[in-house]
Amino acid sequence: MDDNTPIANFLNSFVDEGKTRQDQATAVTKIFIDQWITTLGDCKKFTVEDLKEWKVPAMVVKGLDEQGFLKPSTEKAINDISAEIVKKLVQTPNRLPNKSDLPNFLNENPPIRIPLAPVHFSQFNTSLGGITEEERDTYFILSMEAECTSLYSRLLGQLIYPPSYGNTEDSYHCLWDSIIKNTIETFGMHSFSMSVLEFDCNTSKRTSTGSNCPDMVVLVRNVCPLRGEEKSQEDAGDPSRELVDKFKDWTYGDTPYIFAYYAIGVLVTFVTLHKAENMLNKKRKSSVYSERIAEFNLSHLSDRIRIMNFLRNICRILPIIVNLCPPRDLPEFQTITRSNGTVIELGYAVKKRFADEKR
Repeated sequence: MDDNTPIANFLNSFVDEGKTRQDQATAVTKIFIDQWITTLGDCKKFTVEDLKEWKVPAMVVKGLDEQGFLKPSTEKAINDISAEIVKKLVQTPNRLPNKSDLPNFLNENPPIRIPLAPVHFSQFNTSLGGITEEERDTYFILSMEAECTSLYSRLLGQLIYPPSYGNTEDSYHCLWDSIIKNTIETFGMHSFSMSVLEFDCNTSKRTSTGSNCPDMVVLVRNVCPLRGEEKSQEDAGDPSRELVDKFKDWTYGDTPYIFAYYAIGVLVTFVTLHKAENMLNKKRKSSVYSERIAEFNLSHLSDRIRIMNFLRNICRILPIIVNLCPPRDLPEFQTITRSNGTVIELGYAVKKRFADEKR
């Protein structure tokens, strides 16, 4: 121990005064206890088990317990209020934001913070540089009474500890799905207007015939208001252009835009796709334009939390977008696999891929 530390100086003062070692230990313990009382505030909110879980020194736990600062350990378990909290987080606004207001809307902070028990709240470690205290406290709050246990298990835990990945496109699929698809599914299933939320993916990405279907599609009442192109860094191509090129016509009625993203490894860029406002430029054949609205790096915890919030806000307005679209009797995109292995893709064109075609 450094002789210049406050504790060392404190102990030396006892030696000078002829204090016994027991007196020294008792006094130092009291200092620690007083410091923890100051840090924890009303200690009666916590149990012995809580403090042990946080690695509070045993002598401090014992002292707090003996002096009656802690609440009994026999109280009921923390309630899981995940469904209640998520419903509040995905409330649909009164109107669809216009394109100029959209970036601000999609980055809006949540109206309430997600309550988490100490064991889960502490996983957002602010000392390792992954996320700042300000970022953590924008989205989450420490709670001893009720917490979002199932939301942590289903989504938040995967954001903190994402799947590993390599260099190939296949190696990224678990990462993309655990963060992008999982977030949309988690928030979407709690929206009354999106009680039926479906996903589909392009099954012929490696074939020479190609596909008119995006790599990932989200279907709400057979309409696709959100789609994505997913590539590895080694075979990226131009996924932004690919999103537009796969459009045949604008079939989304009066909705001013739909959403799309393209992922190149850990980098994910979100865009809006919208109908051309005029066709004065005859050289441009496409009737659909894209406009970039956000970019995230999935290798950073802070960006994984931000993309969760971004997708949460997208889920809030997907029902409005779908309501502005003409109704569909059949899914906009659909993949059917026959018993003999033949795959039929339904989208802007019908494409068959037989079982013996090389993948």
